[in-house]
Amino acid sequence: MQLESERVRGWIGDEDVGALATYLMSGTHHGKPGAPQAVKLGVIALLREATPGRQLAWAKKLMKREEGIARSVACGLVAVGWERDAKGTAKRLRTLAEDPDWEVREWAAGGLADVLASDFAGGLALCDAWSREGEEASCRAVALALSSRSKERNASEAKPMLAIMERLLPLDGAYLQKNLGPFTLGGGFLSRFPDATLKLLRKGAGRKDENTRWNVAMAFTTAASRKHAGEGRAILDAFDGDDRSRVQRAVARARKNLSK
Repeated sequence: MQLESERVRGWIGDEDVGALATYLMSGTHHGKPGAPQAVKLGVIALLREATPGRQLAWAKKLMKREEGIARSVACGLVAVGWERDAKGTAKRLRTLAEDPDWEVREWAAGGLADVLASDFAGGLALCDAWSREGEEASCRAVALALSSRSKERNASEAKPMLAIMERLLPLDGAYLQKNLGPFTLGGGFLSRFPDATLKLLRKGAGRKDENTRWNVAMAFTTAASRKHAGEGRAILDAFDGDDRSRVQRAVARARKNLSK
């Protein structure tokens, strides 16, 4: 499936959300009906050619569609309303972050990252608020959005972002947990802010709760963590007396990875 730019522009001009939604469902992606990522990104880019007001109007319309792929596209537009209506934008982002469709939830993290890009302080405050509420899906969106933002490698942003990450570490939920230590910390923050991240991991190793310890160990199962093998082994030594099987399995994986 290829992006049909002129047809899409026509539907945008006619405000024909039904035709656009049908088009988005005409391809195949991940073995199910729906346009591939490149086409979705192309549609979002074309929608972003419109005025902010029209982009937001499209986001609202697409959010109401039953097709999950349409709601995914809404995620790429919704942040445009942040400057004029932060409260409404936060509510829409939360709805998308907790959508029943897993793919919409994936794209919602990108919408939150867009807010961080346009207003870091405001977006960080929103991430902080969601992290304190502890709802699994929205906390996962926070973790992914912060990881995305860390790609900017702005050293002044590392400490406040890692403070929120620290709050997420002990929270329950496999859906959230698998995206923390092994992905956002080990795969993202450790490679971009190594000193600050190692400091956080050392602190986490001193805690007793299982989720935090699992996340700390799993941060050293990534390729990026091998650059810090010595520090990693020293941190993992703190878990030698922890007989919980989940923690020990994570430690074993980490040690094996650091020995490569």
